Amino acid sequence: MYLTILNQKTGLVNLDDVNDGVLSIKCFRDLIEDKSLGLECFTCVAMTVDYKSPIRYFAFKERHNRAMREVTGDGKKYRWGHNQKIVEACIMYAELQYDPKIDELDQLNELWLSKLKSAKDEDDSEKKLSLIKKSSEVKKLIENILKGESRDSLLDNAPTKNGYKLSRLEIKVQQRKSFYHEQQKRESAVTAKRKRESAKQQELEQEGR
Repeated sequence: MYLTILNQKTGLVNLDDVNDGVLSIKCFRDLIEDKSLGLECFTCVAMTVDYKSPIRYFAFKERHNRAMREVTGDGKKYRWGHNQKIVEACIMYAELQYDPKIDELDQLNELWLSKLKSAKDEDDSEKKLSLIKKSSEVKKLIENILKGESRDSLLDNAPTKNGYKLSRLEIKVQQRKSFYHEQQKRESAVTAKRKRESAKQQELEQEGR
């Protein structure tokens, strides 16, 4: 997986590694500690959203049902989309792993597969040809993004592959907030400069008196 690791023995997201950091994220912890949801539900979240999910080739709108079926044996185990804890965990998971290039690529790939499926199901030959043509256009966009690379090569920077001192997810949270930290620094510097200029101006005015 890209953001989390599946335990080979249990098939669930691994919480054994003290440096994993899953429980450092409040909405993840709230979901896992909820007895009606638990680690099985969080694993469904991870398998639905993760860039390297073993079920990533299923359409996204169907993926959560497939994840629930694989993890719990029941494709309708949880009230997906209606339970606020699940919704928040999915949003946070997507935000923490977000990579603009991979995200764009996955959306285009899903569109390409959708066009191919529609073409396969279309009986009208003219409409079928049009859908195939559109799928080819999407495929070219995908190739332009990759530029000779593979999707797998884009995943080489996955948090699960990198070493860390903080927990992996703490680092991702830190990176996610870094823009705001830098913005705050810039704003503080500007404010300090204005205060210095104001103080200097006041000194000049007093000397002029």
